[in-house]
Amino acid sequence: MADTLLKVDNINVYYGNIHAVKGISFEVNQGEIVTLIGANGAGKSTTLRTISGLVKADSGSITYNGEELLGKPINKVLEAGIAQSPEGRRVFPNLTVLENLKSFLSQLFFLPRYASLMDSSLRSSWPVPNLVMLPVSST
Repeated sequence: MADTLLKVDNINVYYGNIHAVKGISFEVNQGEIVTLIGANGAGKSTTLRTISGLVKADSGSITYNGEELLGKPINKVLEAGIAQSPEGRRVFPNLTVLENLKSFLSQLFFLPRYASLMDSSLRSSWPVPNLVMLPVSST
């Protein structure tokens, strides 16, 4: 049996009266690459933003390495090892991947210490065993 790294169980997300994510569930096991595929407006970006703590789910469960993340403050989600990196037109093309991540995290939290946390994690080794990078496609 594979070790479950990330488990999303029956998450529901609403934007006002709009039910944006309707009971999605999936698992990502150690060593797997999993993609979310769907039409524009299907909830892919909202799902990834919910996993990374940027959007709050109304119900369900998100566990990473056995630790419940749903409802935790975003800094605790980041400390657990979950981060979402921007892509496409939301990156700075003249910066390295690491510099883009640090820039994004510094802007997101308005606290450079989170970028420093990411810097030390990324520099230690690659692939980082306890860090899941969730690239998001523009929809």
